[in-house]
Amino acid sequence: MNSYIVEILGESRRVASLEKPSLEKINSLPNDALIIYPHISADISVRENKQIGNDFYSPYQISLYAAAFLFENRGLPLAEINTDASGKRISVCRNKDNDIEINLPKCKELFTKININVLGADIEAFLAADRITVKISDITLFSRLAANEIMYQYPNLFLTAFGVTGDKVLIKTFGNNLKYKPSFLSVIMSVNSLSEAKFDRIIIFNENKLSLQNMRNEARLTFIKS
Repeated sequence: MNSYIVEILGESRRVASLEKPSLEKINSLPNDALIIYPHISADISVRENKQIGNDFYSPYQISLYAAAFLFENRGLPLAEINTDASGKRISVCRNKDNDIEINLPKCKELFTKININVLGADIEAFLAADRITVKISDITLFSRLAANEIMYQYPNLFLTAFGVTGDKVLIKTFGNNLKYKPSFLSVIMSVNSLSEAKFDRIIIFNENKLSLQNMRNEARLTFIKS
């Protein structure tokens, strides 16, 4: 059994490749490990050892890690990898610059718009079941102190702060120590929806650069190598 650490946007997952999954081999892996194995009609099947997330974009995210493992760790000379993840067929591609791309459905999650007071300033915020997202006019001025104040007011919620400057959307996240947190794809796509993006955007996610191309019912996310 071969396993590797794969990092995307600063988040690491262990990916293990198994010819035939067995209980003994699976039990030897960390709970957050991803397991890939042959599939009868897709290139591979991928699943979490023990499910640690359950948002709409989780199958897309684990497919992304699996494809990155095959592209970069295994060095497979493919332009596209098709996965079966949680019963979904998902394609992950590699463009001419060797950047990984994935098409994602638009976010349909419902948020409640509120105003909150943080360190004496009124801030526009959006509440969902597991997170709070705040819109900041100048995200570069959003301090850890302000983040701590919001997390104190809304404990156990994952915090995302974003700001829009021209064609760039800057995103910062807080709450990585929570037991359950949304996938980074869910965060990016919800911010894309909340920012009412209608054009192509450059996304700066915790200092990692991506491009997002908005289409009619989906968006293409490209992970740009630094």
